[in-house]
Parts: sequence; structure tokens; C-alpha cells
Amino acid sequence: MLFSKRQNEPVYKPVLNSLEQRLLIRALAELKEKQIKEEKSYDFIDSLIVKICDSEVKDPKKNYEERL
Repeated sequence: MLFSKRQNEPVYKPVLNSLEQRLLIRALAELKEKQIKEEKSYDFIDSLIVKICDSEVKDPKKNYEERL
């Protein structure tokens, strides 16, 4: 497990498949739109979207197990 430089907080790196990644990005985009309409801060949502876009994507083909 990695730790951040401040206060020894653990750093988590999500590993998602492409569907999960798209759903999460869409949900965050909708939350951002809601925050904008309510005139609230949404900077943290932008940083989350960037992190999700940069996250590792699982290839479902690699998890495929051939049956004989």
C-alpha cells in the first residue's frame, strides 16, 4: 500500500473495467452539474474525474479462462 506525503494517509488506486469507469465518470459529471446549479464548489469533482480517467482499466479478456 502506498502512503501520501501528508499525514501518512493511504493512497488507493482503483482498478476498474471500462463499464465501471464510464459509469463512475458519468455519475461524477452529473454531480458536478448539480453542484454548479446550486452554486457550490465543484473543483474536487474535477480532480476525481481526472483520477478515474487515469486509473488502470482491467481487460476482461485477460480474466478469461478457457474450459476444455
